[in-house]
This record gives sequence, C-alpha cells and structure tokens, in this order.
Amino acid sequence: MKTILRYAVCMTFLSLFSSSCVYNVPVEEEFDPIEEEIYFSTDIQSIFNDQNCITCHNADNKSGDLDLSEGNSYSEITSKGLIDEIDPEESIIYYYPNYNGNHFEKYTAQQGNIILAWIKQGAKNN
Repeated sequence: MKTILRYAVCMTFLSLFSSSCVYNVPVEEEFDPIEEEIYFSTDIQSIFNDQNCITCHNADNKSGDLDLSEGNSYSEITSKGLIDEIDPEESIIYYYPNYNGNHFEKYTAQQGNIILAWIKQGAKNN
C-alpha cells in the first residue's frame, strides 16, 4: 500500500512539475518572396521613419555614428558597409535591428523581409 501511495504521489508531483514548463521559442515567420521592386526612398526610408530609427540616428545625435534621416541614410548605410550583397542575411542593416536581432528597437518581421528583399534586389538608391 505504501508503495502504491508513494508511486501516486511521485507521479502527481512529476506531472504537475513537468506540465508547468513553458518554452517561448520565437518562430520565424515565412513570407512569400517579394516580386515587385522595392524603392529605397519610399519603402526603406519609411521603415526607418515608422520605427523611429531617426530619433537616435540623425544628423544631430548620430547614435552609433549613423544618420538614418532622409537624404543621408543611403550614403551612411553604404559608406559604413552595412550592406552585404553577397550574403544579404549578413547585412548589418538587416539582422541587427531585425525582430530577433540585438538592437533594442526592432523591425517587424515584415519590415525585415522588405529590407532583405531590397538588398537582394541590389540595394539601389531609387
């Protein structure tokens, strides 16, 4: 009887303990490839504006020695080597502020997808 009781108590404890584990593993969203041309002046710059990147990365502040304000952002990104056209996923402008990156402000997954598509299209200043 004691063995059955011990077994029941152990099983109850184990089931309660093991069912309380929760894992928050980020799931990468998958998007259809972007077919239309991405424009830096309207699509990419608007991401910097919408995500308030220019609050810290502007001509007056230049956090991280980077100015993402309109009219300066393209030359800043290209001159500082933030784009890797050979391996676009390794582009700092893509992965660092991406939704699973290290920057405290992040792109949404969709915005990251747009930036990656723009880089894959040749990162044109259009």
